[in-house]
Amino acid sequence: MSYLLWLLFAAFVCFFVVQTMRRSLASKNREQSHAELVNRVKRYRFYKMLEFLGADPDEYLRTIPIEDINQQIERCSSCPQPDYCDRCLGDGKQVDNMDFCPNHPSLSEHSKTIHLKRQLNAARNK
Repeated sequence: MSYLLWLLFAAFVCFFVVQTMRRSLASKNREQSHAELVNRVKRYRFYKMLEFLGADPDEYLRTIPIEDINQQIERCSSCPQPDYCDRCLGDGKQVDNMDFCPNHPSLSEHSKTIHLKRQLNAARNK
């Protein structure tokens, strides 16, 4: 009987170790994927636009679904007014009307979502 208990205990320990290693690997893969996404996004004006609008790019890229980010990158890369965008981002001046930016509606929408999530988390942590 004790042999079976030790065998069961060993199986439990092995299961626990494997699950821990799997979680650790998944976490490492998520971090690596996020770092690759940040590096990819930094190549576009989109990253500078996030900073310009006061959004934390790291938080934004962790919060927003990857499909939405890919669409925003695509819109940014096919921007009809890159020179105007570069002037705005380069000067750092607030612009009254951001309608020139093809990502402005989605950036505004997602920024509100992030702000609401931050408020909820702050309320939970009190």
